[in-house]
Amino acid sequence: MVIKKLNSVFSKHSRIFFGIFALLIIVAFMPGLTGGCNQDPGKQQAGTAFGEKVTYHDLAKFGRKVSVAMTMISDGRMTQMPEYDALFQMYCMEKYAERIGLTVSDKEVADMIKTLPVARKDNKFDVEKFDKFTKNAGLNDEDISDAIRLMVVMNKLSLVNNTDKNVSDQEAEAFYRATNNQFTLEICQLDPAKFKVAPPKKDDLQKFYNANKTKFTKDNKQLTFEAALVDVNKEYKQEKQIAEAVKFATENAKKIKEMTDRKAAVKAFADLKKYGTVTTISYPDEKLMQDMNKFMLIYPLLSSLPQLHTGDIEAFMASAGPAFVRVIKRAPSDMSKFAAAKEQIKMQLAQLKQQQSYQRMLAEISKQCKSDIPQKGQAE
Repeated sequence: MVIKKLNSVFSKHSRIFFGIFALLIIVAFMPGLTGGCNQDPGKQQAGTAFGEKVTYHDLAKFGRKVSVAMTMISDGRMTQMPEYDALFQMYCMEKYAERIGLTVSDKEVADMIKTLPVARKDNKFDVEKFDKFTKNAGLNDEDISDAIRLMVVMNKLSLVNNTDKNVSDQEAEAFYRATNNQFTLEICQLDPAKFKVAPPKKDDLQKFYNANKTKFTKDNKQLTFEAALVDVNKEYKQEKQIAEAVKFATENAKKIKEMTDRKAAVKAFADLKKYGTVTTISYPDEKLMQDMNKFMLIYPLLSSLPQLHTGDIEAFMASAGPAFVRVIKRAPSDMSKFAAAKEQIKMQLAQLKQQQSYQRMLAEISKQCKSDIPQKGQAE
């Protein structure tokens, strides 16, 4: 079962795991933010993060911390510098942490060092082994401190905004019913960019700017309305397009639900393709672990799946915006083993809620960071 597999990974690696997760596979959670080509470090701009210029020199300097951290995590075996596209994403996360006031104490640094493979022998902290490693690797105190603080910050970011982690008995039962059915689903994710909106009036933009001033900064300074006008117009348009997509989803969900002719309903669902992208998903399915985008697409549906039956078409709010789901097929569930599995399921759901919270944070970061690193295949 997918969720069981995810849980075993969290349990096995415990505290250190999420730092590794953020450093090594963050790319999977911020699609489209960066390209895939390296360039020589220098003053050339690699992108912007929260209104500030980011150069290749900045990324190379940051990469030193990442490289040291990865080496310590992997027991001294991993020393290769990540590519600039991955570094840019991690750099944005560190800047986000600074903006929200995340700090790391000396005690937290010391505690983290004691958990590292390069500092442990016979399942306990070994200062001689750690000193030998740092000497052989040519690391000074600043290298070690910077790398450890980066790891701790990444771990802390995994818990940001994760307030809704309690799981009720009803949620656990709904999840069990959903995961013990076999569903074949067709999901249409609407693309807000495909919805037209009227050109805004300047007064509307001014009101939008006044309500969202903190979004529009450069070099840690507040931009005036006129200086931020291009970005204000862009943000305003996107917000209106999302609102139009939500309205469209609500109205069409009602129309489709009221259709008595199922063939007509299926055709109406097919017509939605011009407003988004349709994905077919089998659930539960171990292969979902290989495609986290699909897994996160279906996650908001898990609690409502027990109420859906073959042929049903519903609108729902996915992490990327409004979407529709059509149940192509549903097999029945077996509740005989639920009581014995309930506590384990609640623990697994709490971990999934943490992952969803992390996904929302990454989406917020991606809105405020822009890479100029060329896509693969593009001229540099």
